[in-house]
Amino acid sequence: MKIVILGAGNLATHLAKNLSFQKNEILQIYSRTKKSAKILANFLKTDFTNDLNKICKNADLYIFSLKDEFIKDILEKINLRNKFFVHTAGSLGINIFQNYTKNFGVFYPLQTFSKNTYIDFKNVPICLEANNEKNLKILENLAKKISYRIFFINSKKREVLHLSATFSCNFVNHFYAISNEILKKNNIPFDILRPLIFETSKKIEKNLPLKVQTGPAIRNDKNIIKKHKEKLNFYSSNWNKIYNFVSDDICKLQNKNMSFNKEYLKKIKAFAFDVDGVFTSNVMLYVDGDMLRSMNTKDGYAVQYAIKKGFPIAIITGGNSKSVEMRFKKLGLTDIYLASHHKLTDFEDFLSKYELSPDEVLYMGDDIPDYEIMKIVGMPTCPSDASEEIIKISKYISDKKGGETCVRDVIEQVLRSQNKWLKEEAFSW
Repeated sequence: MKIVILGAGNLATHLAKNLSFQKNEILQIYSRTKKSAKILANFLKTDFTNDLNKICKNADLYIFSLKDEFIKDILEKINLRNKFFVHTAGSLGINIFQNYTKNFGVFYPLQTFSKNTYIDFKNVPICLEANNEKNLKILENLAKKISYRIFFINSKKREVLHLSATFSCNFVNHFYAISNEILKKNNIPFDILRPLIFETSKKIEKNLPLKVQTGPAIRNDKNIIKKHKEKLNFYSSNWNKIYNFVSDDICKLQNKNMSFNKEYLKKIKAFAFDVDGVFTSNVMLYVDGDMLRSMNTKDGYAVQYAIKKGFPIAIITGGNSKSVEMRFKKLGLTDIYLASHHKLTDFEDFLSKYELSPDEVLYMGDDIPDYEIMKIVGMPTCPSDASEEIIKISKYISDKKGGETCVRDVIEQVLRSQNKWLKEEAFSW
């Protein structure tokens, strides 16, 4: 195929070289600066120009690999009606060409490029779009010569892809730059971070990012976070804001995505809950020592519904309130462990009764007495206001506080994962 490349930047350089290596004829390189056009053209042993009036008119394909804002200006100035035009931009729509030719498309390699850094183009995803099937097939055949990874993606989806790539590439690199600045001010070489960066990248080759998230934010380690923020005050208030926002967003994103634990959710056959701090928030203590608790009706409904769907549910609490016992009996529970001085013992009794393994149980607790159980169950969970020790070992931290539908939150997610939510039993109390 005879090709003219408009552009001589990082992407244009890699693309032109790889197309040339696969026996495509690069007729000409155009660039707004003569020097950059000449460097690439000399490597390819081809013609070059920085004059739009001298662009070769007999090519099969014209690839616009320029800054988005320059493309329309060039289209207005060149006279190549009905030639095959494509651009290589991630965030530019295909229709920019529609008033200038009957044949047009997009040839977007999704990668970060530097002129002097080797990239194995065979592994570079190439996203294709064209204004008709014939042109799409032409682009597909061309792309297959230089890459194994071909995707057909329209302009709307490509914009989303480009946005995602900005987060996963450009922003991440900026964080490396911030890290380097902090290290430099303390006479620590950046090289010390390279193995960590490599290992982090390696993990997401076979896993989704949420599944391998680590660090103080995911553990909700408030002490470490506080220390980090205090340190950042010596460097930049902007970095402190970034740290704050990203830490908060890690927690929020993780909490919204309990579905990343879906392999665990599908195994769940039973639930067990603490009471105070889970079903309740505030406990009012009277002079005679009695306690008044308030519980959310939505939590009660979720418990009752789960029982109807066949899930055994245990209540394991250190309290010994008759009103608590009556409440749960009315909801249909039979496994109510009051005055539990060693919760793990009562939990093991519950497992034995229903022939369950710990992996098959979701437990929600909020403080130290729940710790032993939560270390062994398949799905340890907690309300958002649980103690620091419990948050650290939880696979899921509800965005609800104790007494504010955190119980319904976890029950609903388990039942939804097993396609048992909103079934016939949901509509009769």
